[in-house]
Amino acid sequence: MLTERRRIVLRAVVDHHVASAAPVGSSILAQRYVMNTSPATIRSELGALEDSALLYQPHTSAGRVPTHAGYRRVVDDILSRPVLSAAASLRNAEAAYPHRKLHLALRKSNSNGSLMLAELFRSVVMHLAAATSSLALLSVTLSRGTSSRFGVGQLYYNGLANLLMQPEFTKSGGQEGFAHLVGMLENERALNEVLVACSYDDRVTVSIGSENCTTGLDELSLVTHRYTGGVIAVIGPTRMNYREAIAAVSTAAHTLDDILE
Repeated sequence: MLTERRRIVLRAVVDHHVASAAPVGSSILAQRYVMNTSPATIRSELGALEDSALLYQPHTSAGRVPTHAGYRRVVDDILSRPVLSAAASLRNAEAAYPHRKLHLALRKSNSNGSLMLAELFRSVVMHLAAATSSLALLSVTLSRGTSSRFGVGQLYYNGLANLLMQPEFTKSGGQEGFAHLVGMLENERALNEVLVACSYDDRVTVSIGSENCTTGLDELSLVTHRYTGGVIAVIGPTRMNYREAIAAVSTAAHTLDDILE
């Protein structure tokens, strides 16, 4: 069990590392996140978190970086609370998903319903990728309702360039994980199976690094949510903004459920 102050320090390290992609030191934490606490006290808490394998120090005298276990502790804390808004739940889904008109059109359409669904899916992943600065994916794995004219196993994605801009994939050795992901995108059936295997029930599921249900994604995190007809997800580095990703994926899934009912 973590003390409340250690929870605050851990969350602050994660938040700052997500924003900066750099190790986090006690001075920054004291100035910006953990007010009324001395850098010496914060250093002590950082040491305790490192002893608990929630943080690590990449270089002597450098700041700390979250481990996968550290991210997991913060993510579990996020998931234990009501889903936070990702930019006010993507502006209540209306600004991010200007597809409500498609809902009525789909109900009236017979001949071109599948084309409208394709437009809907492409638009959703485009907005989700932009909202999370990650790779957004949407799989169609079930034949049901309006999607009965849709091929099972179809995959839509957007935002691959977002990953290319992340420092994790520009440094030496970082390209290996990215290349593995690109290879998965070229095998849609296998990737669909991964998305289904990584999602549970009708709730947000977060897989961090080695927790992923397939090999080769140790430096990536996967946030998934089932919807009527399949799974929607974002993939990003383990240094992703989990609050925003969880809220965005949840909003997208519920928006699709509303439209496809």
